[in-house]
Amino acid sequence: MTIATAEPRLKDSVRDLWRLDLFDHFQIYPGVYPVRTGTTVPVALTLGDRTLSEPQGGIRYINHFLQPGIVEQFKEFLADYPALFDPGNRFQGVLEYERTVQMISEGAAALAFCSGGRTYYTHSPDGSISPCHRLVGDEGFDVGTGDRGITREHPEWRRSVDEHPVCGGCWARYLCGGGCRQENHVATGDLNTLNSESCQYQLMLAEEVVKMLARATAGYRDRARTRYDDLFVSCGRPVVPSARAAAPAGDYGPFRLIC
Repeated sequence: MTIATAEPRLKDSVRDLWRLDLFDHFQIYPGVYPVRTGTTVPVALTLGDRTLSEPQGGIRYINHFLQPGIVEQFKEFLADYPALFDPGNRFQGVLEYERTVQMISEGAAALAFCSGGRTYYTHSPDGSISPCHRLVGDEGFDVGTGDRGITREHPEWRRSVDEHPVCGGCWARYLCGGGCRQENHVATGDLNTLNSESCQYQLMLAEEVVKMLARATAGYRDRARTRYDDLFVSCGRPVVPSARAAAPAGDYGPFRLIC
């Protein structure tokens, strides 16, 4: 789901999707749209072999969730989110939110934002292998071919969040994992230089999910959650046990401090 306008509101759009009762899980991810501003990375929009938009100087793609009016909708939806878990509906959660709740409640830490270049690759019809599906077609990011396998080292994709000079000191690093490298590239021209919009969104998501957990009833907080490791959540965000001592069941008291 991409939110492109102020109306209908995000909460109403999701409720419409929820009423269809078609999906066990779905994902909501902020859309991006072009604005005229300075950039060093002109982007072409393509669909298959069709070019929808030629690269244009002075165009940058920004995160729509950070625009005025959209941030408020996002927070409004998260406040309503636990109410979607109705026994009469098959809905089991928004994937990214539930993954974050799982990490908090079970004690897990994200080592990276996604598994691109680790255990996740995209094998394209032209035979090329890329660490990221969003970078298919950019030969500078190819790491191999279908007939030869992985042929190029790509340590920049395997670095953990702790090794990043900025993310390694962030309070939300083990929930976020360090941000999307492709979004960094689009915004800055470098995989490792942070896209400020994406970074702000991930920080806001972490805070709002913690607040949502603190406000939620025990029925939502303590519901059984199946493992999310095999679902397509942020391209399979790699997590490890945090070795944190288990809190008493249902004890979310500390989270109320920030609500």
